[in-house]
Amino acid sequence: LLQTSAETDLIASMSNGVLVPMQEARVGQVRSQLQLRELAMSPTASRRDRVTQAIAGNDRVVQQAIDVVDANLASPLPAWDEFLVAWDGWVAFRDATLLPLAQAGDAPAVDVAIESSPAADADARGRSIALASRVVGAQIDDAAASARRETQRTMVILAAVFVAGTLL
Repeated sequence: LLQTSAETDLIASMSNGVLVPMQEARVGQVRSQLQLRELAMSPTASRRDRVTQAIAGNDRVVQQAIDVVDANLASPLPAWDEFLVAWDGWVAFRDATLLPLAQAGDAPAVDVAIESSPAADADARGRSIALASRVVGAQIDDAAASARRETQRTMVILAAVFVAGTLL
């Protein structure tokens, strides 16, 4: 029973500490690109200020999700590492190249810059997270199967003990 409890705790930990924040990072990285385009299309300085603040807030949310995943990964995941490199590349490209264009309201230039840079490929970043999530999902499935086997073994032993006790 202790083994089953440990396996169940592992499943919950991997789900809450890895899969959920991975998905938060995935949503946040897409939101980052959408917010940048929103900034470029914002008609007023006050609106641009609000969107710029939202971008900074979203970056904090993504960083928090990254920190949680990194703290809870049992072993390195190459796909997650690819996402981290891609995210850092996106933020650097966005801040150095795209933000000045967006803050100036030059939406066409933002679109051209996004289309021309691999650092702006939100789909590739999303695929890295999806692959890492599948690996963690498989680990969770393995832990669940182990817990099921241990539970079945325990039930057989308990039934045997019950039958033996009844016969004596």
